[in-house]
Amino acid sequence: MSKNFFEKFNLNKYQWWRNHRRVVTFALLIFLFTSYSRSPQLKLFNAKDICGKWWMGQIEKEDAFRKLKLKGKGELLDYCVHFR
Repeated sequence: MSKNFFEKFNLNKYQWWRNHRRVVTFALLIFLFTSYSRSPQLKLFNAKDICGKWWMGQIEKEDAFRKLKLKGKGELLDYCVHFR
């Protein structure tokens, strides 16, 4: 079964890697760079989303504390006012 898989997609040949190594390496580098650069934006968007839902009353205060990983009672208001 595995031998047929490698033969079917021509993955057991060095020639395939030799012809496509630049494209595959470049695509992997682009993917790694974009995922690294997008990570802070995703965290900020998540925090804004949770604060917005809390302000609108869609989630409870305890859920917002848990999702934002805050410990103090006054921290939520200070944290969410920063995004307004």
